[in-house]
Amino acid sequence: MAAKISIKTTSSFFLVLCLTVILFFSLSCYSADPDPLQDICVADLNSTIRVNGFPCKPRSQVTANDFFFSGLMNAGSTANFLGFGVSRGDVLTFPGLNTQGLTVSRIDLAPGGVIPFHTHPRGSQANLVIKGNVYFGFITTTDVLYAKVMKAGELNIIPRGLVHFAKNVGPGRALLIATLNSQLPGFANLSSNLFASRPTIPNDILAKNFRVDEKTIAMINNSTMAAKFSIKTTSSFFLVLCSTVILFFSLPCFSADPDPLQDFCVAELNSTVKVNGFPCKSVSQVTSNDFFFSGLMNEASTANPFGAGLILGDVTAFPGLNTQGLTVSRIDIAPGGIIPLHTHPRASECNLVTKGKVLFGFITTTDVLYSKVMKAKELSIIPRGLVHFAKNVGSGKAVVIAILNSQQPGFSTLPNNLFASNPEIPNDILAKNFRVTEKVITIIKSKFQHNMYTKSQSNKTMAAKFSIKTTSSFFLVLSLNVILFFSLSCLSADPDPLQDVCVADLNSTIRVNGFPCKPMSQVTSNDFFFSGLMNGASTANFLGVGVRRGDVTTFPGLNTQGLTVSRIDLAPGGVIPFHTHPRASEANLVIRGEVYFGFITTTDVLYAKVMKDGELNIIPRGLVHFAKNVGPRKAVVIATLNSQLPGFANLSSNLFASHPTIPNDILAKNFRVDEKTIAIIKSNIRNSQNFKLVHHLIKNTSYKRFLLYIKNTSSFFVVMCLIVILFFSMSCFSADPDPLQDFCVADLNSTIIMNGRGDVTTFLGLNTLGLTVSRVDLARGGIIQLHVHPRASESNYVIKGEVLFGFVSTTDVLYAKVMKPGELSIIPRGLKAVVLAIFNSQLPGFANIPNNLFASNPKIPNDILAKNFRVDEKIISIIKSNLPCFSADSDPLQDFCVADLNSTVRVNGFPCKPRSQVTSNDFFFSGLNIEPSTDNPYGFGVSRGDVTTFPGLNTLGVTVNRVVLAPGGVIPFHTHPRATEINYVIEGEVFVGFVTTTDVLYSRVDKPGEVSVIPRGLVHFVANIGPKKAVLLAFFNSQLPGFVNIPTNLFESNPRIPDDILAKNFRVDEKIIDMIKSKFGCTD
Repeated sequence: MAAKISIKTTSSFFLVLCLTVILFFSLSCYSADPDPLQDICVADLNSTIRVNGFPCKPRSQVTANDFFFSGLMNAGSTANFLGFGVSRGDVLTFPGLNTQGLTVSRIDLAPGGVIPFHTHPRGSQANLVIKGNVYFGFITTTDVLYAKVMKAGELNIIPRGLVHFAKNVGPGRALLIATLNSQLPGFANLSSNLFASRPTIPNDILAKNFRVDEKTIAMINNSTMAAKFSIKTTSSFFLVLCSTVILFFSLPCFSADPDPLQDFCVAELNSTVKVNGFPCKSVSQVTSNDFFFSGLMNEASTANPFGAGLILGDVTAFPGLNTQGLTVSRIDIAPGGIIPLHTHPRASECNLVTKGKVLFGFITTTDVLYSKVMKAKELSIIPRGLVHFAKNVGSGKAVVIAILNSQQPGFSTLPNNLFASNPEIPNDILAKNFRVTEKVITIIKSKFQHNMYTKSQSNKTMAAKFSIKTTSSFFLVLSLNVILFFSLSCLSADPDPLQDVCVADLNSTIRVNGFPCKPMSQVTSNDFFFSGLMNGASTANFLGVGVRRGDVTTFPGLNTQGLTVSRIDLAPGGVIPFHTHPRASEANLVIRGEVYFGFITTTDVLYAKVMKDGELNIIPRGLVHFAKNVGPRKAVVIATLNSQLPGFANLSSNLFASHPTIPNDILAKNFRVDEKTIAIIKSNIRNSQNFKLVHHLIKNTSYKRFLLYIKNTSSFFVVMCLIVILFFSMSCFSADPDPLQDFCVADLNSTIIMNGRGDVTTFLGLNTLGLTVSRVDLARGGIIQLHVHPRASESNYVIKGEVLFGFVSTTDVLYAKVMKPGELSIIPRGLKAVVLAIFNSQLPGFANIPNNLFASNPKIPNDILAKNFRVDEKIISIIKSNLPCFSADSDPLQDFCVADLNSTVRVNGFPCKPRSQVTSNDFFFSGLNIEPSTDNPYGFGVSRGDVTTFPGLNTLGVTVNRVVLAPGGVIPFHTHPRATEINYVIEGEVFVGFVTTTDVLYSRVDKPGEVSVIPRGLVHFVANIGPKKAVLLAFFNSQLPGFVNIPTNLFESNPRIPDDILAKNFRVDEKIIDMIKSKFGCTD
């Protein structure tokens, strides 16, 4: 065996091998794969059941052979144009890897052989050179090329979703072991993605992206299609065996953005402390303005070659989004303008067209294009990481609202990535990828000599600060930084996808976490586009509110994408009742009217403000919130949540109309009134037919009864062990980041404010361990008030006495039981509870519902309370007078974490600003009302709303940008390594398209009100195809999504990619590569 793969079994080799495995299990916390729920789940590859991944083989059919694999012993064939072969060790060839989040493959390279430009939407990659000299390179979202020649025994790391390549520069054959932290990481070959998708991307869009005429595009198309090659997929043994053993002791998690550890964490954009996202502003500086945003009101300039403009609504522009896992942006596309081919590596994307007609498209990893022309108020979804694009195909400007379930989803423009990287990708590599001569590559590069796609100043500054020489020490530092960065990002409400698309089969009788997948043969473009938000919802009910839901139950393409986009109509005086979303944060964009929004923290502080057209606010996950139309006309709101099933707990019906009902004495004691008053409220709510209509519109899927009973046992410690096992089994769904070392005892005296610490104030050793254990004493007849824990699930163990436990689901079902000593109950995160004990968070939060509603500071207006509880304002005044103003939490320091951009402390994201420096302005952002310039070759401009411009966004996982495209403007081919993107068209008509890892183009023309989604990491683009300026809102589910401009990535990298590599990639000679480089301002 050793002879076959020419590896000397020395101790040094196995040391490097072990380091590789350790590296990837350190990286496992940012895997795209869900965690296993049992010891083993061997993939049943022949099953007809469609789920996210593969179903398990029956245990009776599992043998030892399922866990051992010899497929990496044999070399892969290099008898192809590129001169490389792959022996795959993923779940398709090694079924025992199922649910284990790992792929290990062997790559063979002939002398001069090239691994083509590609991305992995769902995994990061480590490459260990076993034999030969290999030139590796990857290109960041700021078009910086990091490259080096690696020798045997050396290791490199490729961050998830970034464009990368390799070439054998030695005289003999080269051998690599490639490890990825997903069982199905995806492989998007950019050459075939762009030029050989089916159906093909229109030549005019490709020509505009690469700045050449359509004749040149046709020539590349012909060469690429003719030269498409197949690589035999053979597949390891000792490495997989070692990896499998280590894997069983790992806890991989799966989120683009870390979850918050407090109610909110307004980004402190000026802090010098660097963390994953931004540190939190001081609570004393937080005001209502921090949670509301006006940046999407103004159009973005489309005066650029792409004819597209962007107004970002991410954490840099709207600091209140920090830690909330959402991005909402506006994209304007001029007639004929396009959003170029690009990807968002870290998020799924929903696009709502508000004006115009836009062609949206995305391409799966199997090269299938799904595309459709979208009109005003239609919605589309783009799975994370897939290549996509858009084009304004209408006669006027198109406007898109883009929503992504990460505050920084990443944006990788493929043309800039490939032809304008810095340094440049060598022409021979480009030519070989695109099957043209280097002369053609040179022509293309020459069009990018002045890369006018304007990325944020902060990105350019960051790139300048991070211009590290590509030495072996750099790769070591880079590896450590990647481990740190992604080990913290393991906390999402929704599991990540394991394939490009998984359209929900709503009629299936199979029960999974979410919905099983429809067969691919039944999937069409219509599954990814949605027109349900076009028409207003009825407001003919007591509250004067109507909802058009855009979740997975009405829009099956959202399945596994972690997003919901709904339309809310409010009659004059209409109210959105008090409610919570247990599984998601929420961003609200006012389309029409004046709406008073408010939310209440766990310390009973009310943040509220009247919002007008184009303004945006953020509601942290799990907090009580409400809204009222205070204008003279109907109001329309677009609500975006970063879960496909966020849940909706209406507090009025939860408390007074549950079935069975909460006993009157408990309610009376909570609200300090007599039982007669409680009976009146119950009668008003339960007898309201209008209420039933509203509740039907907004309720979500029901919970199963979720009470766990453990029989009384003589061994108290046995029961306590079960409790500990239960909570550490739950830890992968905790709101807390995983630890990065054995322990990290909290330093309570530190002056650095970060996203964490919490209830460890009494037990310092709990820090980073994601657990809180409390003792609760109850006098006879005593109660623990109605409350929620926004950031943790709860388990209750009775030591003494008899206690009535109860919680109410989002569908108003009361689950209750009298528990005796030795019995245990579980309360799902965010739901109302009667008592508490153990939490899977070090800072679960405690929102006292009566105090939240009747003793907030400032107070909620009486008319809103009266309308919610169906009583007159006199009764509200009585209840308020009986409620003392006190907080359930003694330490409010962790309600938010405003990013401290000026801090010198380097962490994953940003540390928190001191609370004394936090103001309301940190949670509100007007940056998207600034018209970005489209005076560049692409004809589009961006106004960013991420954590760098809006510090309140820190830790909230959201970015909202405004994109403006001039007529004919395009957003160049790009990817977002760290997020999915949703585009909402405000004005104009845009042609949107993305390309999957299998080179399938999905595209469509979108108009105002229509929405498209771009999966994370995939190449995508947008074009303004209308006669006027186009404006889009781009939403990302990451606060730092990244932007990889493919053309500049390849042709303007620094240092430049060698011409021979570019030429080989694009199948042209080096003269054409030189010509293309000259267009980017590069010469050899």
